[in-house]
Amino acid sequence: MVELGEFEVYSTDGKNVVAAQSGAKLLKFTSQWAKAGAWAAARIHDGAKSGGDGSWCSANGGSLIEINSIVNLSGRLDKTGRLTWDVPEGKWTILRFVCSNTGLKLYFPSPNSGGLTLDSLNPAATERHFRYVFDKVRAELGGSFEGTALVYGEVGSFEMFANRDWTADFSRMFRQRRGYDPTPYIPILFGWTVENKEITNRFKYDYRKTLSDLIIDNHYRKANEICHEYGLYMRAESGAPLAPVDALKALGAVDIPQGEAWLQIGNWFIRDAAFAAHIYGKKIVDAEIFTSLHHWQEGPFEYKQIADRAMIGGLNRLCYHNFTHTPPEGGLPGWHFAFGEHISIYDTWWPKSKPFQHDYLS
Repeated sequence: MVELGEFEVYSTDGKNVVAAQSGAKLLKFTSQWAKAGAWAAARIHDGAKSGGDGSWCSANGGSLIEINSIVNLSGRLDKTGRLTWDVPEGKWTILRFVCSNTGLKLYFPSPNSGGLTLDSLNPAATERHFRYVFDKVRAELGGSFEGTALVYGEVGSFEMFANRDWTADFSRMFRQRRGYDPTPYIPILFGWTVENKEITNRFKYDYRKTLSDLIIDNHYRKANEICHEYGLYMRAESGAPLAPVDALKALGAVDIPQGEAWLQIGNWFIRDAAFAAHIYGKKIVDAEIFTSLHHWQEGPFEYKQIADRAMIGGLNRLCYHNFTHTPPEGGLPGWHFAFGEHISIYDTWWPKSKPFQHDYLS
């Protein structure tokens, strides 16, 4: 059995039918990444070919379009979606683009947090989400966070395994930032070439830059502002690789930039967080550290190696991943999250851990 990273299937007239609107389809796939992210099997014929999101995909699926030949038919649709158009002579391709919810939910929810993921391009969605959570918690704490142990709002790594590529007000926000209407260029996002390759690539750059700006401003910076209103600081892994953002700018948009340090994988984004802290004048470089896919197989001997490398990379504060709340009724070895090194007072080495776990790391 051979797994294909990319393939093309051509008809006798030279058309790549894998990337076509109709034609060859992927019927079976075995990759463990088959349903997630940039490695999703569905991307084999999504029309994109290069870059991080171009893994597992076929060649460009569209043809060359002259910009002056594009007709925006939005105003010719009635409320039921029926199109009324006196079609000029010639061969036309009608493309219909719809903005809808992806249906994506949190991958590893707790029993009561299995809802839809957030529209991180929309500032109103960010505000509604954070205020809802903070108001609920604040009510339980007597109406104020002052004098409580709650000091930070936290946003973990950006693990959105479906495209966040549009929002209801995207066109207006794009025009505001880039100075032109993106509507005629939307076919580019689906594999078409508009005018020529240079203009097509320039639009792709503007589009990706706009996505980055919107996520940074409307999600991370907006959440940071809301935290301050509630008397909290904000820390976030806002430069994580799945987020389509300028990592340094995103990390600089929050009070405390945060990276990750995994036992098996190594130091994820520690340098990014450290560079962002230096550029934007942040004193703390935080990281989720000791994250592991193993269960109770490591201890302080392994922790020291990853901690030393992370601190050399610029880390100056460690956030254990994880130290799960586990009351006596949780029994032994206690309650634990699916991921993370299971640091706990119930660990066999815990009584001997003070010299490293507290003194050395402090």
